[in-house]
Amino acid sequence: MINQRFIHTNDYLFENRLQVVQTQFQALPNREQLLEALQTWWKTAMAASPQHTEYHEITTWLNQQLPAESKPSAYVKEISLPGDFLYAIDNFGTNTNHLNEMVMDVAWYALGTAIGQSLARQPVEINSLMVAWSLTEIPEMGRYALRLELLSTLPEQRNTWLTEISQACQKELSYENLLSRFHKMDQELVKTQFTDWEKTTELSKIWEYSWDSLPFYSPLVEILDLVRLLEETRYLTLLDSFTYPLLVYRVLMTHRRDCDTILSLLKGAAIVLDNDSHWNKRVVALLLTEIVVSHARGLIEAVEYQLRRTSEGESNSNTFQQLRETEIPNWFNEAFGVLLARTDGLVIGVAWLIELVERYQRELWRKRGEVEWSLTATAIESLSKGLADKDYSLTETSPETAKKGLSVWLAAIFIAQKNPNLQTEAQENLWQWFEKLLIDKDQNRDQNIENHFYSDSETLTNRWIPCQPANLLAHLNRPVEKWQQAWERLQEQRRRAMHYHSTKDRSVLAPSQFLIQTGICVLDWLLERQEYPVAGDLWEVLYRALRETWLTQTMDIYNVWPRLISFLFAREPLIFKGQMRDQNIYITELLPRHLEPLWGDTELVERVQENLKSNGLSPEDLGHIIPNYLPELLQPVC
Repeated sequence: MINQRFIHTNDYLFENRLQVVQTQFQALPNREQLLEALQTWWKTAMAASPQHTEYHEITTWLNQQLPAESKPSAYVKEISLPGDFLYAIDNFGTNTNHLNEMVMDVAWYALGTAIGQSLARQPVEINSLMVAWSLTEIPEMGRYALRLELLSTLPEQRNTWLTEISQACQKELSYENLLSRFHKMDQELVKTQFTDWEKTTELSKIWEYSWDSLPFYSPLVEILDLVRLLEETRYLTLLDSFTYPLLVYRVLMTHRRDCDTILSLLKGAAIVLDNDSHWNKRVVALLLTEIVVSHARGLIEAVEYQLRRTSEGESNSNTFQQLRETEIPNWFNEAFGVLLARTDGLVIGVAWLIELVERYQRELWRKRGEVEWSLTATAIESLSKGLADKDYSLTETSPETAKKGLSVWLAAIFIAQKNPNLQTEAQENLWQWFEKLLIDKDQNRDQNIENHFYSDSETLTNRWIPCQPANLLAHLNRPVEKWQQAWERLQEQRRRAMHYHSTKDRSVLAPSQFLIQTGICVLDWLLERQEYPVAGDLWEVLYRALRETWLTQTMDIYNVWPRLISFLFAREPLIFKGQMRDQNIYITELLPRHLEPLWGDTELVERVQENLKSNGLSPEDLGHIIPNYLPELLQPVC
């Protein structure tokens, strides 16, 4: 079933016109005689055995091959029909913009119906089917009527048709034949991609290819849907026989709008593991996870299209909110529920979760900051909860941890966060695993921790990432002590930063800076729970750590140090000011002591003061601390 969001996206989408077209088709005078005449015309045209399977080639061939007396109108001349209808069925592929669009739809519906009846009543001939399918590629009403008629009559020759279509697909859509359908400039890329694919032994590699970037067309891709409608098991078996995943992906993308078909295929797709739990190179179930997300993305695009076309601001805003908060999460819950119910569901689910985490990190790096709402993050939320409900836990010793260290750990923490019965020991193990990832940076280059910092941004990006270990640490016993221990274990890396010119490792400070950012996020968790004494202790520890890195700030990747300092001071008044009985002591003693190490760096002091002012300090308070400094801060706020 096609989601109603897609149907209402475009007033001209054929689902919106279908009922009117069918009504007008049924009202055509002498309709049965018309269909018989059009069937006779089709048999005559196909007697020349056209070899074309491209829409424009076929329409050109029909216009050139058939003289005026051999066009469809010549076969129905004894039937009383409107002139514009006759003109429409005669002029394949030509400009008929002067005709009413409904006339064109009814004409193509009649042609599709007649051709479908003709194909179903004569001996099975796959080339005629391909020609018919291509002829009705662009006029959607013609394709719909053709398919509808075939499905109503083909069951009489069902097995023969299934065999013919399957054999044609296996031959025409083999890698060797498929290669010629790509543009010459793309063929070398396809060869390289296919060679690489044949060598692949990792299940997760299937999601690393850009299947959308290589366009090609074959009518058989859509003819395959006839097989699905006649026998879904045969359809899935046929997809498994294709050796090039691009083809499978393109076929599955034809179902992008149909949620029921996606779920049915996901439930019935062959298991992707052999008896030894190794990947057997089947890809249908794996690629369907992509289609699940693509379906949700299509819903967003449909609503965005609708928003652009209407001016009902509040109503549209509510529609988009409903989509984000209800419809898409419900869709993911349903689809991932089907996935995880499969025999191989946990294996696919965990691998897909790790891939989604990888993608979300790339989204954040690309957008240079937090995003209001993310489809990928919503999918992560749903899938991790589904895995937790299955009592699945991803640990440091799991096979999936061999690569993508930080992404695997993030996947593990998302699953753990959804488990209400998570034991303290499991939480401790997750924190120790995180420490190892920071310490073993040299052995885990795929983490790309340094990608979480950018030089051209005024704020640290990807706060979503360090907030995950911060959430974990904030809920452990003695979080300050544990953070200090992790900091001390990174001492050797920081020493290397003093010898940058000999090590050539400009990113050596990244793990330490990432840990500091994690600590700052812990402060937010502690403040939310009003644990001010612990937050104060951690603030002092973080400040001492930042002052230590001050010694190596010339090796600071992307100049992160000043931003971390300013972020830390943004929390300073929230932690200390409200907890002191005598506010004067805070203004005259504590805050000046905290600020003292920063004197001499005018730009940094200015940034810190802005953050202090934004979090509760008045210009007058700042004036007491730094007389005559930045006098504009002392101006009254309007």
